[in-house]
Order: sequence, then C-alpha cells, then structure tokens
Amino acid sequence: MLKWSQDLYIGDEIFDSFKAVREKLDRGEPVIRAWLLTKPANPVNQLEIMNCRYLVQEACREHVPEIIGMALDRSEAVRMILRMTEACVERTNSADLRAFLETAPEIPEIHHIH
Repeated sequence: MLKWSQDLYIGDEIFDSFKAVREKLDRGEPVIRAWLLTKPANPVNQLEIMNCRYLVQEACREHVPEIIGMALDRSEAVRMILRMTEACVERTNSADLRAFLETAPEIPEIHHIH
C-alpha cells in the first residue's frame, strides 16, 4: 500500500489528472507518465524523485517512502524541487527541505492539496 502525505504538492502539468493517476497507483495499475516526489529513504537525502513505472514491481512498491508530490515528468519534478528549495531558502535562510516541508507551506507555482 502506498503512503500518501496529507499535504501533497502537485505539478501544473498533471494537476487535472492527479486524482485519476493516484487511483490507478493505489489499485496497482501501471502509470507510465508520472513521477513521484517522496520523502527520502535514507537520512542523507532531502527528497527523492521516482518514476511511477517502477511501481508495477511489487518489491519497489513495498519500499516507496511517503509520497509528498506528483509531477507529469522528470523535468516538472525537478522544477518543483527547485521551487521548493527557493521557497525554503527565502523563508528560512537554510536548505533544510525536510524540516521546511513538515510545516506544509504554500509554495508559489505548485498546487498544494491538504
């Protein structure tokens, strides 16, 4: 079972189809064109980006960290992380994305679903 954060950040390019994509992922159906932003699987990383096509493999599916966001493609996922980092540095004078995202901030140009 996938773990979804209560606060999700959704890219503009996938926003209209987000619910349908999430439902497919929850049912274990393959989704080719979507990327997930997750909490890190280790204590060193800030965030991770994962292509949804890997979720058809049960071994991968079982070990997905908590999902905090979704993007249509890798480029959008990277742009989202860039915007998150810019907002983090601007508001906290640090790049500690983990701590910053725990506060569930609104971030310009990224849809935020509570």
